[in-house]
This record gives sequence, structure tokens and C-alpha cells, in this order.
Amino acid sequence: ALARRNDRAALPAIVAATEHKDPTVRLDAIEALGVLPGSRETASLLARFAAGNDSAEAKLARQSLMRLNGPDVSAAILTGAERGDPATRAVFLEQLALRGMSEGLPTILKCRSETNPVVRAAAVAAFGELAPASEQKAVLDWTIQAAASVLGQM
Repeated sequence: ALARRNDRAALPAIVAATEHKDPTVRLDAIEALGVLPGSRETASLLARFAAGNDSAEAKLARQSLMRLNGPDVSAAILTGAERGDPATRAVFLEQLALRGMSEGLPTILKCRSETNPVVRAAAVAAFGELAPASEQKAVLDWTIQAAASVLGQM
């Protein structure tokens, strides 16, 4: 109910509710974060939940992050795709593709040499979504390289 008013003053209460012991309250709070005006901090919080182990929270956090709007949200997504723990970076790389943020292509391409397979896989998926048709050969080459790398680590 607080989020429907689109009032930033409700943000501290909603953020606090994301840590509530009742999972229903947590899920409602995570969903509400996607409705309020977004910020760098909100994007980071939602990405943390999206990268977490609770599948219901992760799914809802991804949806909320996709809906999140605000002046610093795109910048937070770009920065998050470059730095941070691998699971959170993967979430932000996914968001680059979901939001059609072609300005993230240089960041995605840097991930070709990434040592973490989770980040590399998220980057190749994002590249496949964002790359122009002229880059489809590069997408296929990278996909084959990524698959071979993952198989080689098994």
C-alpha cells in the first residue's frame, strides 16, 4: 500500500521490511521496491536479493529490478555489471539485456576474459540479446568458447 502512493518517504520502511522474518512481508517489500522511484541503492539491494539463494525472492527481485526507474538506476546497473561479486554482476549483466541498454556493450565485451564462469555466461547471454546483427558471428564464437570453457572445468 505504501508503494502505490509512489512516495519516496515510504522507502526506509519498505527497505526495513525486506529483512522481516515473515517471508510474505519480505516478498511484498521486494515487489514494492520496483514501484517506487529508484536509486542506486535500491538497484543494489534488489540485485542482492536477485542473486540470493531464495528462489521466490530472487524471481521477484529480478522483476522489481526490471521495473525500477530513476535517475541513477541505469548508471547503477552499468557499474554493477563491472564490479562486485560474480552472482550480483550476473544479475546486472542480465538487466543490461532486459533493458536493451546497448551502452553496456563495452562492459559486456570486457567480460570475454572474465575468469568467473557465472559472469562469462551472463555476459555471453546479454551480448546475444544486445549485439547488432552484424555481430552474430562474434556471438556464436563467444558462445562456443564459453561452452568449451565450462565443459573443460567439469
